[in-house]
This record gives sequence, structure tokens and C-alpha cells, in this order.
Amino acid sequence: MIVRIIRGSGISFMRQVSLFVNGKKIGAIKPNESIDIADVMPESEVYAKLDWVKSNCIKIDGIHEEIITIRLEEFKLASSKIHLVILSMGFIASIMLSFFDSIQLFYFVIGVSIYLTYFFTRYALSMLSTGKNRFLSLEMI
Repeated sequence: MIVRIIRGSGISFMRQVSLFVNGKKIGAIKPNESIDIADVMPESEVYAKLDWVKSNCIKIDGIHEEIITIRLEEFKLASSKIHLVILSMGFIASIMLSFFDSIQLFYFVIGVSIYLTYFFTRYALSMLSTGKNRFLSLEMI
């Protein structure tokens, strides 16, 4: 039996996620990539890990299909927050440029950047520490 794991893109787009079958590491998968695991026995457990973050376990029990496809997803809200911070900083800077001279804009953008960096860092750390069991998820397709 072959297990095909498909990974989309997410917040950890520069990281490889390790794949495990029955507690044994069998490889790693990059973003927007798929990997085939051959000779997976029935009653096996498949899961993924990224540092201390672990996905849910998928049990392959009694399925008589030749190829089983599993989708590996990451927490999507986190990646949208990064884009929101970057876009809002650019938007605020472009609006303030028309109202203030350059030194006032500089101080304003620095202040907003520090605030947004603090907010995002606090959000990201709380998400990883309290939501580590829901950051990665495996779903049978």
C-alpha cells in the first residue's frame, strides 16, 4: 500500500516537516510538494512534526485502496496575520506621507512598527504555546 502525503503552503514556508510512520521518521516534506511512502502496512499510524509541534495521527486500518492520499495543512490564520501586518504598515506609511514631513513620518512609522511587531510576536508565541496541537493537521482525502 502506498501513502501519498500532499503539503500546501503555510506560515512555515521555509521549513521542512518531518513525517513519521509508527514512530519512525521516514522523511521530510517541503511546501507545495507531495511525497509517496511505499510499503505502509495496515494498522499503521502516520503523523507529522515540526520542532515540538505534532499533527494528529491518521490510522491506516483495513483500507484496501492501493494509494491513500493525505493532505498536510498548517494553521492558516497565522499566515494571514503576517500579510495583514505587512500590508497595514505599508498602507499607514503611504497615508501619513501625505500629511507629515519626513521626520514625523519616520517617528510615526517606527512607533507603529514596534507596536505591530509586539502584537504579532505575542500572537505568534501564544498560538504556538497554547495551540501547538492544532498547528499541523492531517486529513485523509
